[in-house]
Amino acid sequence: MNAEVEEQCAALQEQELEVLQAIYPEAISILAHGELKIEVPIELDSMASVRVVDRSGAQSAASSPIQLSRLPSLLLCLKLPPTYPMAAPPQLDSVYSTHNWLNSELTAKVDQQLCTMWTAGEEGVLDAWIEWIRGGQMLRDIGIRVGDELLVRHPAPHLLAPLLVEYDAKANSDAFDSTAYACSICLNSVKGARCVQLKCSHVFCRDCLHDYWSLAIQEGTVSSVGCADQECVKKGVEAIAEDVRRVVSDDLVERWQWLILKREAERDPTIMSCPMQTCQLPVPRSQGMDPDDSSGWSRFRQCQSCGYSFCSFCKRTWHGPVTACAANTSLAIVTEYMALEEGSPARRAMEVKYGARTLQRLVAAYEEEQANKKYFESETRGCPGCGVSIQKSLGCNHMTCARCGQHFCYLCSEKLVAANPYIHFSTRGQTCYNRLFDEKDILENEWEPVVGFEGLGVWD
Repeated sequence: MNAEVEEQCAALQEQELEVLQAIYPEAISILAHGELKIEVPIELDSMASVRVVDRSGAQSAASSPIQLSRLPSLLLCLKLPPTYPMAAPPQLDSVYSTHNWLNSELTAKVDQQLCTMWTAGEEGVLDAWIEWIRGGQMLRDIGIRVGDELLVRHPAPHLLAPLLVEYDAKANSDAFDSTAYACSICLNSVKGARCVQLKCSHVFCRDCLHDYWSLAIQEGTVSSVGCADQECVKKGVEAIAEDVRRVVSDDLVERWQWLILKREAERDPTIMSCPMQTCQLPVPRSQGMDPDDSSGWSRFRQCQSCGYSFCSFCKRTWHGPVTACAANTSLAIVTEYMALEEGSPARRAMEVKYGARTLQRLVAAYEEEQANKKYFESETRGCPGCGVSIQKSLGCNHMTCARCGQHFCYLCSEKLVAANPYIHFSTRGQTCYNRLFDEKDILENEWEPVVGFEGLGVWD
């Protein structure tokens, strides 16, 4: 009877192992004398939050949650007795967790739970074991999964957490490399090892994406450097820097970055190019800086690439918030601003770039300067010796410059002989002959009638 049962059990064992090897070819290792090794990966439903803490459960700054899609596999070492599965359960020798992420207490719980899953009969239990571990039900039964979070206790959390992250990344990479994907550009089925998966999860073969992106970067259409899937194209999904670096050459990556910065500078009027010819990268306004700040610091810029500090108005080396820019620089900005129609987009762009109140202060200073200039031109004369402006309030037209001592005529600005300056006004044929005093000055400022002469008719 025992020989007949053992013969029947051997057939059932062989059948079960063939099925398991067909379903899990990489998980089953059959050794001599009925020994088996089953390595079972633990797959989570989705990206799960895993917190690694010490054995006491105390949390620290180092126990912040990590996001994983799987946990390291469990290795089951077991033997199949001659009467398995009809009369005896599998003999489980050991349970080992990769990186020892499962402590001895939880390993004992796994061992106990696996033993209780066997029932006598013709049905094998190994497939149920594998699914219980692989599907994640084990994590709930032994108390690791609590709600949506997994709590792993370990004597050295700061060492285990990076190992879990590394294992998850490698497992995902291996799974990706061994899977075939349909490239929506060339429409061919290509192994993942020759493909690139973008941040949006769409997969393209590396050769197609390289040609597509390289052409777009060379032509300057930076918006085309993105996912080529139809839905992502409609949404305008662009590639991230990590994906671009994986696909195109370093020279094209550098040009792509320059195109991105150039586009941002064109979109944001507050961004300006670095004045250094060897750099010329866009430089944004300092964060938190009010563009209408009256202290002058709103004009400060510092290039994050080359470190050059400069004034946003004159583009010269930073001269401090108090020192004014060169006159020609401010004049160019003001005249450009005043030439634009009030309320126009171009004028608004300049207000955003330089600050509305800053421009208003410049315009007010410009208008005041123009009014002063006009006044000086009409009401003063320049000394022919030193050029200083001189205004005559009253008196004769013979002037002596208080700065350089030059004698000159206020009417025609001609230099006069210091020894005899009045000969200029007494020489016939001169434009200023007999005009030492202006009649207007005599009548309004110097003439005072003498009492008793009113009836003599002198001025009639």
